[in-house]
Amino acid sequence: MVESPTGQAQFTKRSGVDELVPGLIAFRNPRNKFVILELHYSADPSKRSQAWRQMESVGVTASDWAREYELSWVIRAGRAVYNNLFDRARHMFGPRSIRGDMPIPTDGRLVVGYDLGPTATRMGATFHIFQPSGYKWTIDEAFVDRAGVAEFMDECCAKLETWRSLSVLEPMHVVDPVAIDTVSAIELRACVDVMRSYGIEPVPGERSWTLRRKMVEDELEVHRGPLPRYNVHERCIMTIDGFEGGYHHKLLSASMGGGYAALPVKNAYSEIHDSIQYAMSRRSDVFQTSKPYDSSMRIESYAVGGRRNRR
Repeated sequence: MVESPTGQAQFTKRSGVDELVPGLIAFRNPRNKFVILELHYSADPSKRSQAWRQMESVGVTASDWAREYELSWVIRAGRAVYNNLFDRARHMFGPRSIRGDMPIPTDGRLVVGYDLGPTATRMGATFHIFQPSGYKWTIDEAFVDRAGVAEFMDECCAKLETWRSLSVLEPMHVVDPVAIDTVSAIELRACVDVMRSYGIEPVPGERSWTLRRKMVEDELEVHRGPLPRYNVHERCIMTIDGFEGGYHHKLLSASMGGGYAALPVKNAYSEIHDSIQYAMSRRSDVFQTSKPYDSSMRIESYAVGGRRNRR
């Protein structure tokens, strides 16, 4: 099953599978001639609109909606870091979302969070617009696996070129504070020195994971008028999947005392969500000091014409 741009359930055409009407699927077994019908709520024409989905999904978590309405039975391992604070119906926007699409604000500052390490491993970055009014918008993400910092920065700079014109101030780059002093095993330079070779001057994020997590929780919980304070575009798949359980605490065995581990599992989702936390940890500094964005300045990266000061 896939979704149409309106969010309505659609089914791909397969042998022995017929969509009798939108939302009603017949599965025919050619051997025993049995027919199984699968009924989706979109079979009712009054339940195909985004307005109905918005009204019906109030107070329903993303996992409950997927199970009870979308016929999805995926069960995540462990306990989600943000539990049920994230809700697709409220926090996600885009042409295929329940909320629908909306323009990305152009009166804020682009803030990029990075989680990068000294060894050839997973690295993640997230791109946000922070508005003076307090709204936060996660608009893109970048992820690499088994790559050096330079390769990761090539990916990030290509996306930075796409989004930096939305920023009224020079973009802010917030990194894992460990990256300030650690040396990349591939480039044999400090991770932040590799970033500086791309014309990026990073600032350190908060060290305490507990404090960083609390800052994100605060953003998820607060609503300002008709919109939540935190919003994420549907293109940020790893961000959304992480909120819904990919970023989680491991369930401990009985021999280890049971319960859940104090810190989240280190996986691809943790790299993305750590980068979100680093960005949020500097939210009070975003509009303190910076110069206006100069559209004539371009970041030179491999993706747009060659690495800057590569050595």
